[in-house]
Parts: sequence; structure tokens; C-alpha cells
Amino acid sequence: FFDSEMEDYKKDAGAKTPDYDNLQRKAANKVYDFSLKDAITEVDRDADRRYNYVVDKVAYSEATGEPFYQSSPMEDEWGVPNSNEEEHEIAEGVLQWIKEASEEPDAPKDMKPVIDELVKAGIPAIGQEYE
Repeated sequence: FFDSEMEDYKKDAGAKTPDYDNLQRKAANKVYDFSLKDAITEVDRDADRRYNYVVDKVAYSEATGEPFYQSSPMEDEWGVPNSNEEEHEIAEGVLQWIKEASEEPDAPKDMKPVIDELVKAGIPAIGQEYE
């Protein structure tokens, strides 16, 4: 059995020789345009400089143990726990504190309508999520 298979293998081995010049023929058919073209690409180096400046300031603040301001304009919602009676009382106290802070003379004027709306809505019943 192995002898007959060996003969078939030898016949097929000669027929399956790869065409080594095929890649060269394919590449010869394509025409590449290597000519130079006018193009201006603007790179905002000011943004890079600002970013590197802030990265250095953050590293310095972390090294000295000083807090560094959050410079992202993204706002984050903070949930207030409201699953039992104690958490509900704390949430009401927080809302009262926010209301008193909005009545201070140095409070931002544009936040007063938002805080008034928040106080008007009040704290939901115990067990409901509150953000």
C-alpha cells in the first residue's frame, strides 16, 4: 500500500511546483504613481503644547500631594441612596443644604432656577432611585 502511495506522491510532486515568477508578473502589470503632489497638512501644535503642559502640572501635583482641578467639561450624575428611612432623611438633609447654599449671596445666579426646580420636585419616596 505504501509503495503505491509513494509513486502517486512522486507524480503529484512534480505537477505542483509553485510558479515563483507569478508575483513579479502581477507587480509588473500595475502602474504606480510616485509623483509628488502639493498637499498641506495642518497640525495643531498649540493643542499638543497645552496637553503636555497640563500633563506636567498633574504629575507635579501628584508628586507634591496637592489636589489638581478637574478640567473636563463633562458633567457627572451622582446618585443619592434612598433605600431606607435613614438614607431618606440624609437625602432630605442634603436637599435642604443645597437650598440654603443657593440662598447665599455669592451663589451663582444661573444655578438658582435649577436648584429651585430640584427643591420643588423634592425627594422621592423611600426605595425609589434619586439622582
